[in-house]
Amino acid sequence: MDTMKTPIRIASLALIGVGISALISLIVSASYGEFLPTSPAGVQTYGVIGGATVSYLAGAAICIGSYYLSHIFKKTDWSVAKRSMIHFILLYGFIMTCVYTARWMTLPTTMIEFTKTATSNAIFIGIYLVFWLAIYRKEKAMAEKMNEKLNQNIKES
Repeated sequence: MDTMKTPIRIASLALIGVGISALISLIVSASYGEFLPTSPAGVQTYGVIGGATVSYLAGAAICIGSYYLSHIFKKTDWSVAKRSMIHFILLYGFIMTCVYTARWMTLPTTMIEFTKTATSNAIFIGIYLVFWLAIYRKEKAMAEKMNEKLNQNIKES
């Protein structure tokens, strides 16, 4: 790995994360009818500027962490199931840590809050599964294509 590219990659990922956080804050603001740089709980906990800072840092961390956690899939001595489960558990734990630190979600204390939290978790799992299936199918098709080429080369030689 080129060591000069690593800081640029991290900065790029951080900017993407900040951009996504800013976009989400605009969506949340539209639903509340006033500009909120982060969730209402984030503003209440950290103040406006502190909440925005923590929110943008959490977005940056999620993007950077997601990228580096994807390197788990390069461990070819592990089964696909093992890589997937370890990746999911680490990614889920990391993202939830960022989410709760930024106060995008709070620990549920009522049944309504529990339902919202369960729904958010179900959405996360659903999105993860959609991406996982898409990547799995792409990788499987690529492996099959490579095997076909190898078999053709063996037959020709």
